[in-house]
Amino acid sequence: MEAVIKDLGRKLKDDSSVEYIAKARVLCSKYALTDMCFTKFIALFGIIDSKVEGILEAIHNNHAVLFKELAEIVLYKQFSVEEKEHAQLIKTRLKMYQSEMARLRRHRDSCVEEIAELSLLNQRLYEHMAKFGRNPPSSPAPFQNTANKTPEKNVKV
Repeated sequence: MEAVIKDLGRKLKDDSSVEYIAKARVLCSKYALTDMCFTKFIALFGIIDSKVEGILEAIHNNHAVLFKELAEIVLYKQFSVEEKEHAQLIKTRLKMYQSEMARLRRHRDSCVEEIAELSLLNQRLYEHMAKFGRNPPSSPAPFQNTANKTPEKNVKV
């Protein structure tokens, strides 16, 4: 038993052998072995004197509660750090997505404004064409690429 406790003590001192959370578990194992020995010790004193057994049991129980609370704090702290890192990553990504959404909304709004301006200009053009006697088409003609076409009146046969 003593050899196991010494081995666990060496593992706790060696920084490279185990990571933080594993060290906390090694410490809990070391405590469990010591607790087992102390419980047997209390039982032996119970045979001799029940008052001493009661005092040792009270000390043991208080010590056990204290150790368990400390172990929970250590283990919770580790998870808390991991959760904080994960939460920070999520917040960073959220800010990135929000800024991208804001940029896309601004672009959409500028496109809507440009369409409104072009519609107004188109309407003015139709009004101008009607004013000078030209009949505007009922709807705008689709865009046709005439750069590669040769006008028919200039073609000689």
